[in-house]
Amino acid sequence: MLRLLGRFVWIVVCRHKLLALCVFAGVWWRWHASSPTAASHPQAAVLADGFAAIDSSNRVVEFDRDGARRRELTIHGIVNPRLVGFGSGLGVVWRDGRRVAAADVDADGHPGKPVHFGKNVQMMCKGTASNAHRFAVGWTEPDGAVWIVFGPTSTSSSPFSASWLAGLGAGGELGDGIEATVVDDARSSAGELARPTFCAVASADRKIGLLWGEGNKVSMALCDKTCPSIPTSVRLEKDRELLGFGCIRDACVIAARNGRTVEATWVSLRGKPQWTRPLRDAAPDSQVELVGTGTQVAIAYATAGEPVVVAASRTGELSPIWQGAADEVPSIQWADGRLVIARHTGGQLVGSVVPVP
Repeated sequence: MLRLLGRFVWIVVCRHKLLALCVFAGVWWRWHASSPTAASHPQAAVLADGFAAIDSSNRVVEFDRDGARRRELTIHGIVNPRLVGFGSGLGVVWRDGRRVAAADVDADGHPGKPVHFGKNVQMMCKGTASNAHRFAVGWTEPDGAVWIVFGPTSTSSSPFSASWLAGLGAGGELGDGIEATVVDDARSSAGELARPTFCAVASADRKIGLLWGEGNKVSMALCDKTCPSIPTSVRLEKDRELLGFGCIRDACVIAARNGRTVEATWVSLRGKPQWTRPLRDAAPDSQVELVGTGTQVAIAYATAGEPVVVAASRTGELSPIWQGAADEVPSIQWADGRLVIARHTGGQLVGSVVPVP
């Protein structure tokens, strides 16, 4: 579209014989056409033997556990895939028409035969749960249901119970026990249909966390071998814009925008806030990335200078982990005491690994 618009401007201006403007437009167009187009925000994933990251061009870079680049490839034939680690290697989950699909990826970037889940996707949830135990991707359906597709990251991990699929009549099983389940039907106590306007998925040690909201009503669920029959109501202050969340085994941190302030709130499994802190020097419009580590929750966000990553502790401290050059807020994931920080620098997809307990 920009290319066509640029040519249109060039033709119109030149026809009016405004030589100076013609020269300016020509120089601008040649510069713009030759400038690299920045890829959108990357997405990091944990593999059985390291880490990986993907960007909007479907370029994938794999890293070993210490952050050294191992190989690069491009995933073919899929729009906006979520990168995950399967027991067999790289995997992708994506929206395929009205359903969600999952497939493994070969060494040349070609997806295998996909398995489909869900019925009629309304909205893909923010984030991708990915750690040494398992991965998950979430979405909502028009009837208000919140779904996840999940599976083990390594062959040594035990898949979730297949009984979760009982009565769903949709989806199937791919390779190493990859399944889908409804987390919550999102109905109020009066039986009225609720339609989440926000949802996010996060790793929570061996569990998977889901957060969703409609207006000022915010709900959360942490699923292990089963999901809670009744989701937890989260008692956040009103008029907060949900940005994302990250979890450890028994707590979560929720990031939200309060006017021009970006806040982090530590929440117990009962939905009770333990503390709320503003993210220091956060840009008012910053994206926020969160992931649970062993005992903390790492938070990445933008400042007026370079983006930063801090660690939120149960006591309310926000300790710096990393700050560095990046074209956007990094994507972060954690496994085995290591935090991968994936971002673009000068248009290149790079990753760093730092030790984080």
